[in-house]
Amino acid sequence: LALNAVLNTVYVAEMYTLSLIFQSNPMSYAKYRMSTNLGIWPLVLAVLTIRMLGDPNRSTSFFGLVVIPNMWYPLALGALWCLFS
Repeated sequence: LALNAVLNTVYVAEMYTLSLIFQSNPMSYAKYRMSTNLGIWPLVLAVLTIRMLGDPNRSTSFFGLVVIPNMWYPLALGALWCLFS
C-alpha cells in the first residue's frame, strides 16, 4: 500500500512537471495534465506471463482454489479481472 502511494505520488508529480514544461503548447499541456495512471498492473501481468510461459508444462495454484497449467494461468487471471471490472 505504501509503495503504491509513493508510485502514484511520483507519477502525479512527473505529469504536473511535464504539463508546466509544455504549458505553451495546449495539446501537450492537456495530454500531460489529464493523463491517467494505470498503475503497475500491466507490468505485473507481463512479468507473470513471461514467468508462466517459461515453463508451460508445470501447474500453479490459482489463489488456492484450483490448479491451472502455467500455459493458461495468465488467461485465467485476465478473465478474473474482467469479471471484477
